[in-house]
Amino acid sequence: MGIILAYARLLSILFFIPIFLLFYFVRSIIGGPDMRVALTVRRFYLILINRILGLKIQLKGTPPTGAGLCVANHRNFIDPFAIIRWTDALPVAKAEIANYPIIGKGAAITGIIYVNRKSKDSRFQTKQQINTWIQKGFKVLIYPEGTVNAADTTADFKMGSFKIAARSNYPVFPIAVEFEHRSDRWLPNQSIMTIFKQILSKPQSVLTLSFGKA
Repeated sequence: MGIILAYARLLSILFFIPIFLLFYFVRSIIGGPDMRVALTVRRFYLILINRILGLKIQLKGTPPTGAGLCVANHRNFIDPFAIIRWTDALPVAKAEIANYPIIGKGAAITGIIYVNRKSKDSRFQTKQQINTWIQKGFKVLIYPEGTVNAADTTADFKMGSFKIAARSNYPVFPIAVEFEHRSDRWLPNQSIMTIFKQILSKPQSVLTLSFGKA
């Protein structure tokens, strides 16, 4: 039954994306494209999806308001669903996600910054986009470790985005992500299918988001 639940949840993630995007497109015809409207649509989508995933989110502290750089650790592939539901941030994500069926298109429309970490030009353009979006009054989410991390402590941070925040005097909002069970962490030797089945086949996953002050 667990694997059936996992695939049912995956299909739900894909099924509801076009429905919510249709609402946004209709709204755009009337009022024109608007990233704040797109983020609101995405938030309602994520409220639904978090429930479908059985993701119980416990909050410590107050989610950030206003523009700035959100900085979080990364435990597995579903913690972004929780973070951006509560922050309305544009996440910086690996460029490969753009090629994911349905998900890549939905993410592009409702706010994401893609980066090819192997390309110096892409990394430079990403820094420019981060700066631009924050200047426009939005929050941007980065994972400065650069990947998922199952260790009890964080890995060394990549400092590029912090330098942008320091030069421009943007607030930096720290966010700590922790699952109730260590088995929800994505281990280095696990394939994506292994962690996919492990996480989505569970009736419920409990996640704590701790928001620090800028």
